[in-house]
Amino acid sequence: MTKMFVGKKITAIRQMTVEELDVQGWEVGRRSAPLVIVLDDGSKIFASRDGEGNGPGVLFGEVDYEGVYVGVES
Repeated sequence: MTKMFVGKKITAIRQMTVEELDVQGWEVGRRSAPLVIVLDDGSKIFASRDGEGNGPGVLFGEVDYEGVYVGVES
């Protein structure tokens, strides 16, 4: 399933919109909305609390072997 994202380019990283939160059924405040990675074909990737989609999650990454929290700059 992840092969569909290989070779795509990231065009934006932003917080989920109210409409996107509604589609997921997540009742969180705008400040708690998870990040969405938007790809050049319009596909989106976002973190969920679990595989059932029971709530939003946060993105973590690694840069130069150090863990980093991925957030939106204010």
